[in-house]
Amino acid sequence: MLAALAAEFLATSHHGKAVTLAGLLAALAVLYLGFGAGLAVVATSVLIGDGAIRRRRASLVLWNLALFGLMVTAGAFAAGAISGAEPPSVGQSSVPIVWLIIFGLWLAARHEAGHKLLSLSPGLAAIAVIIGGMTAGRWESLLHAEVDLWRNAAMEGMRFAGAFMLVDFVTASARARLQAGQIGTAFWGEHLPLLFFRYNGLIISGSLLAHWAAVEGDAILALSLGGLLLAQAAYRMYERASWVSEAAIAALGEAIDARDPYTAGHSLRVADYAAHFATFLGWSRGHVDRLRRAALMHDVGKIGVPDAVLFKPGKLDAGEFEQMKRHAPIGESIVSRIPGLESIARIAGEDHERWAGGGYPRGLKGEEIMPEARLLAIIDVFDAMTTDRPYRAALTEEEALLHLESVAGDQLDPVMTKRFIEHVRDGRQSGVLFCYCATH
Repeated sequence: MLAALAAEFLATSHHGKAVTLAGLLAALAVLYLGFGAGLAVVATSVLIGDGAIRRRRASLVLWNLALFGLMVTAGAFAAGAISGAEPPSVGQSSVPIVWLIIFGLWLAARHEAGHKLLSLSPGLAAIAVIIGGMTAGRWESLLHAEVDLWRNAAMEGMRFAGAFMLVDFVTASARARLQAGQIGTAFWGEHLPLLFFRYNGLIISGSLLAHWAAVEGDAILALSLGGLLLAQAAYRMYERASWVSEAAIAALGEAIDARDPYTAGHSLRVADYAAHFATFLGWSRGHVDRLRRAALMHDVGKIGVPDAVLFKPGKLDAGEFEQMKRHAPIGESIVSRIPGLESIARIAGEDHERWAGGGYPRGLKGEEIMPEARLLAIIDVFDAMTTDRPYRAALTEEEALLHLESVAGDQLDPVMTKRFIEHVRDGRQSGVLFCYCATH
């Protein structure tokens, strides 16, 4: 129980993306303490972690409590850990077979979408792992007797993880469908192999620890959990350093905005809008993080534009426009000097490229422009049009959307612009809801 609460405390994050031990501790509690005691540990950790520590609203706490309880029950049933409810023999192979079908469909969809072999490799690796687990009994004679216990524990953990994950994925998709009218297809395409290995890694580790503790005693369990909690604490320290870096980037963006009262808060708004829309589209967290940082920095090059040009109340002449265009390469040059931000610098630098060509600074067109830059351009235009500027008053939201429709296919990516307009007009919540163990 103390380990579960410590994990919840360490995982508390306003970003909601900390690496945590929820799945491992759930499997360990059920397999080591029994189903009833395990459910009590799970329920207490949710109530204290989400209720007392994260202070989430009561409806969300109850939702997570019900969801996590159902996930654990499904996993325990598949692993044969519920007393008096031994699953039928088909249950021993049905879960991996379902996952083979899912990953077969995943590979077919990704291949149809034009993804190359390298991006398909995580799915192929998942299939190899599943087949290896299903056929383990055939090569059992090759194993030494002393490792047979660990093989059985790993198979038990894999069955637990399979059912545990399927409940989470189906529930997350159904909830996203109800709230946003979609099931996050792009999200699953990006995240499915990663989450498969994460869930299996956590839960199989929990099963191995349960069996190891049963053989060696509670001291081994205490030492193992202590090591895991120290590893998570180290990750939290790394994440805090990342937050400091992002805060510095945001401060630089706000410093640029502060030069002009008409654009105050522009970079922060664009970053928030862009991150929200990218999440709605199902982009991976890596994509969303890069996009947000690029949005915070996209106007930093204006530090090199003369005030007379930057604050001119009327239309710029040809010479002045050439000076204004310099802010894109200047900003890219500034950001690229920061170690690790080279790709972010490129996104910020391509903000003013045009879908049909003729933009600046490189004159790229279509899919030559990075997808993050194409999305950033849409949000940049939308925010600029819905705020007051020296040369015009702010447009209404609908007027700005009509303008986006008029420039889609010329200035802006037509497909992405259409999705953005639909999203704003519909006003629904994000279509992507991360699974329970992806956020705990």
